Amino acid sequence: MAPRADIEGLRAVAVALVVAYHAGWWGAGGGFIGVDVFFVVSGFLITSLLLRERIDTGRVDLIGFWARRARRLLPIATTVIATVVVAGWVILPMTDRPRLGRDALASSLFSANWVFAERGTDYLAADTDPSALQHFWSLGVEEQFYAVWPLLFVVVTIGAATTTAVRRRVLAVVGVIAGASFAISVATSGSTRTWAYFGTHTRAWELAAGAALATVWPALQRARATWRVATGWAGLVALGIGVPLAGATTAFPGWIAAIPVLGTVAVLAADDDPKGPVRVLGRRPLQWLGAHSYGLYLWHWPALILGGHVLNDSVVADVALIALAVGLSAISLRWMENPVRYASTLVSSSRRSLALGAATVTVAVAVSAVAVIAPVGVSTGVVAASPDAPTARPVTSTTTTTAPVATTTAVPAVSDASTTTTDPTTTTPPTTTTVAVGNRDDIAGTAIRAAASQEIVPDNLRPSLANAPADTPEVYRNGCHGYLSTRVDAACVFGDPAATVAIGLWGDSHAAQWFGPVIDSATRNGWQLVSHTSGGCPVIDRLTWNRGADSDFTHCTSWRAAAVDAFVDAGVTAVAISQHWGLLDADDRRPIAAEQWEELLPVLIDDLRTRGIEPILFMDSPDPPESVPGCLSRNPTTALACAATSAGTTERAVRTTQLDIADQYDIAVVDPHRWLCTDVDTDSVRCPAIVGDMLVYRDGHHLSATAARWLGDLVDDVLARSMSRLN
Repeated sequence: MAPRADIEGLRAVAVALVVAYHAGWWGAGGGFIGVDVFFVVSGFLITSLLLRERIDTGRVDLIGFWARRARRLLPIATTVIATVVVAGWVILPMTDRPRLGRDALASSLFSANWVFAERGTDYLAADTDPSALQHFWSLGVEEQFYAVWPLLFVVVTIGAATTTAVRRRVLAVVGVIAGASFAISVATSGSTRTWAYFGTHTRAWELAAGAALATVWPALQRARATWRVATGWAGLVALGIGVPLAGATTAFPGWIAAIPVLGTVAVLAADDDPKGPVRVLGRRPLQWLGAHSYGLYLWHWPALILGGHVLNDSVVADVALIALAVGLSAISLRWMENPVRYASTLVSSSRRSLALGAATVTVAVAVSAVAVIAPVGVSTGVVAASPDAPTARPVTSTTTTTAPVATTTAVPAVSDASTTTTDPTTTTPPTTTTVAVGNRDDIAGTAIRAAASQEIVPDNLRPSLANAPADTPEVYRNGCHGYLSTRVDAACVFGDPAATVAIGLWGDSHAAQWFGPVIDSATRNGWQLVSHTSGGCPVIDRLTWNRGADSDFTHCTSWRAAAVDAFVDAGVTAVAISQHWGLLDADDRRPIAAEQWEELLPVLIDDLRTRGIEPILFMDSPDPPESVPGCLSRNPTTALACAATSAGTTERAVRTTQLDIADQYDIAVVDPHRWLCTDVDTDSVRCPAIVGDMLVYRDGHHLSATAARWLGDLVDDVLARSMSRLN
């Protein structure tokens, strides 16, 4: 096809929107619609080429088509993939290498969109930093289109004797695809968001819209020029309107995507009429940017993600990283894209072109595989002992005059959680003191105090740094920890079926992390446990925005109601409730403020008690400064750099508010800081990331299942005393 300035300009607009969105610049909240523009343009161009070849020659050279695509797309794409893997090896924590390698492998094999769609339904994965190759999802969609659409085109046009017959058949198929895909997109964008966003099945209609325009192009050219020009300008306006509209929706693509898609179709319909949008799109800067758009799209996201690990987060840093991406795209176009695309030895031989494509893919796959299989871990030569599990002491008994007596028994690695501060090598006599149900006055045991100065990561760490993310409770594997669901599973009942007492576990992933010790306690005491947890869903009635899913979690309202009804139906008499203090308020995308807790927690307590359920508040666990496995991999001999320390202003305010309300409403409290941190009531708090040979956190804010179960006796003590108050 003859070059079209309007198409080059559209590419420039599309890539500029995507880059601005990824940089987080003001006004670009819906800049991701640039991808929709790319899809429409691709559908239009590819179908136009196929139609022209079929009409002019009576056939389509599929091998030649794929050879041209290989020369155009694969050399730079695989170069970026390999570069990102190598750079990530140097810049990212070693614990991130396997995941980056898997992402690179999927990107090399044109299936990245399916990987990211599946990851988006996994709370564990959604809670991690974005992949440096996540933008390859759109290339996956396009490459799948390039592989399937020409084949389907050939099949559809078999036996078509005239140009009109060819176009009618293609238009009919395109119409069916577009209609079905759009319907699926609208139906799923509000529920299975990541599948709707990344899925080929929900994006096919955008490519089909461009294809439909190509099939009716001759008829369109016969339309009045003034009509086409007016339509083109209206399309450009639609693109401008589409940015804020898309940024404001939580269900994309859905019907909102029709605005940028139809806007792009309208701009293309105007062609290069000098009175149409090409007056803007044909400007030299946009033409330059459009010519470099493919390389810029490939380079900008890794530059922002990997560069963000090196530079401080600032507008200046983002501008510098984008400038770097622009430079790399210019180098790529000059020294790789064009030389390969127009090399006479390749242009003259489809076989050589496909061989080159296969070779580049093989290299990318090999580099990716190395990252996947490379061992992850540190070796310090230190082997640590396992800390003894802490045990609870009695808190009430009869009066006695017996004085403390020295004991010759071995000192446990962790002193029992109690209010006493006597030497742990003496036996504390019984007293008549009554301690409020909970652990708010407990002090850290010996093992935690010793770990507060433990700097070396032991070789026998459990779980290992590589396996830490998988050290989750059973509910992550049996389907009882939900994500993006409005319902609860009635089968999530554990323990003795004949038990006459039932307790509940309810909240987000920070409630789910306690499943191990809670089910152990239920088993020990002969209770049933009804567990309903959902990633990112608060127990207090506040709408939250989730960074991993990039959407408001409106489904949590229905999920909360379903969970409470399930607890009532199961006869639950007490429920352990918990949620991450850092869940983000949908209004300002900041952690839910203490004022909201002050208003909403009493409402929750009253509602549960009205239903005959006593709440037990599990306050949030300590919050390390970053992902602990990654931090420890970089600090094998300075592990204290990864320890959680004093809470920030908002977290401290939330903690204070929760404790005040617990006192006011006389509910039991479990405060993990009391068990896992030293000097909780001072400004020198330290919550070690490793205790002996045990890794306390599996990521940046969840306890490992190993550490949670290590606290089992202490959890059982609080639950048992709480239940005894109800009987």
